[in-house]
Amino acid sequence: RAGRGRCVLIAGEAGIGKTSLLDAAMQADQGAVQWLRAGCDSLHTPRPLGPLVDLCDAFPEPLARAVHAGKTYNGLFPALLAWVRNAEPARVLVIEDLHWADEATLDCVRYLGRRLTGAGCALVLTLRSEQLEAQPPLRTTLAALNGEATTRIELKALSPAAVAMLARRHHRSAEGL
Repeated sequence: RAGRGRCVLIAGEAGIGKTSLLDAAMQADQGAVQWLRAGCDSLHTPRPLGPLVDLCDAFPEPLARAVHAGKTYNGLFPALLAWVRNAEPARVLVIEDLHWADEATLDCVRYLGRRLTGAGCALVLTLRSEQLEAQPPLRTTLAALNGEATTRIELKALSPAAVAMLARRHHRSAEGL
């Protein structure tokens, strides 16, 4: 909200709670920022710019046209950056399951992630950390993000004591969990 754009990487194994963490953050926000949330799909042939295509209804018409035209560096990426830079209220652009992203989406993340300074936007990315070794383009993209403006959160499994505490809160036994 202060106009200092940030990138936040939330990593962890499948089912660890990345989406639950985002759900809680959105609920706690109470409408102070505009949340734009989409994800990548586990497809044999990933859709180019799939998360951005899914968000077209939330974009202004010229930006939506740029997404569909697919002219990434000559139209779409600069237009998207301008739109998030001039955000009022601030925007949070969430792309979940980045480990399934196509190369055009990775290029977009790299483009935005290196230029968010001074933007009223946070770029939040979720990914499965175990996929990093198998995905060199993803590793390269994450390495290219602005280090000073990027926060990395690695979610760890809950301890047995934490699981027991949560179970008690729901009047359940922790045995077998």
